[in-house]
Amino acid sequence: MKKERRYLLERVASLYFIEDMNQENISKKLGISRPNISRLLTEAKKKNIVQIKINYEKDNDKVKREISGEIEKKYSLREVILVQNLPTEIETKNAVADIASSFFDDRVTKNSTVGVTAGTTLELMAGKIKEKKKDVNIVTLIGSVDHQYKTFLAHEIARMISSNIQGKSFLLTAPALLSSKEMVDNFISQPGIEKTMELFKEAKWAFMGIGAINPDHPFLHMFEKADLEKIKKEAVGNIGTVFYDRNGNSVCEEITDKTFGIRKKQLLYIPYRVGIASGIQKTAAIEGAIKSKLVNILITDIESGKNLLNQNNLEVNL
Repeated sequence: MKKERRYLLERVASLYFIEDMNQENISKKLGISRPNISRLLTEAKKKNIVQIKINYEKDNDKVKREISGEIEKKYSLREVILVQNLPTEIETKNAVADIASSFFDDRVTKNSTVGVTAGTTLELMAGKIKEKKKDVNIVTLIGSVDHQYKTFLAHEIARMISSNIQGKSFLLTAPALLSSKEMVDNFISQPGIEKTMELFKEAKWAFMGIGAINPDHPFLHMFEKADLEKIKKEAVGNIGTVFYDRNGNSVCEEITDKTFGIRKKQLLYIPYRVGIASGIQKTAAIEGAIKSKLVNILITDIESGKNLLNQNNLEVNL
């Protein structure tokens, strides 16, 4: 490498990494275009003129970052955040909810629209969100799953979050399951519901529980026996009322047509789709959600993350 080139790379790197000068100001200072400054920084890293070292708080944090990176690369995800497993499932779930709430506090900005589904981990997350945010709308992406009050339902999660951040909540005031597609279409045309569903198009974020189709699933009781058997046979997981198999293919669509909630096509228009789940029993459901593209940001525990990298050894227990 010519000395002049080496000097330039060192100079640009020094201004950026040591003097904390942004690329625009470096461009003005050196008379080099902003895109060329970016290319010079990339070249400096490739030629080991710049070596970046992260001082992780603990050794296992480094391991978590490495596994997260492998999962992101394998599944083409925007981001994966892994949480250390704790002695019990409920402790691990709480830890995942802690990280998810911090993620919400850090990433969601004022004047945003955020969609939420239902789920027990999502409920824990909602209670931990603390940052006040101006003019944030929280909209439910699924109707009411149960005629009885349950804290893990989307309506309560939306109310909890909006109360904590001093935002506004918009609710789909209809049952999640109706008797026919025609009845769903009739509900959609109602003024209040139509206005709420318009917010789907404005949503920048979606925070979603990932359901595994197993006997512990809290929503399956609402389906009739024939539909339930079909769901158990074809699906490994769900997000809202969208069901999918292990390869991410949508299944049970005729059942989804009778439900009230966001559809896959609508969900894919939301840029940041955060799936939140814990427990290795959910690994197949998590992988299906990722492969379906319903989730592009994942927050889960490290053991589930490891299983995502070694899916051939997994079995789905229905």
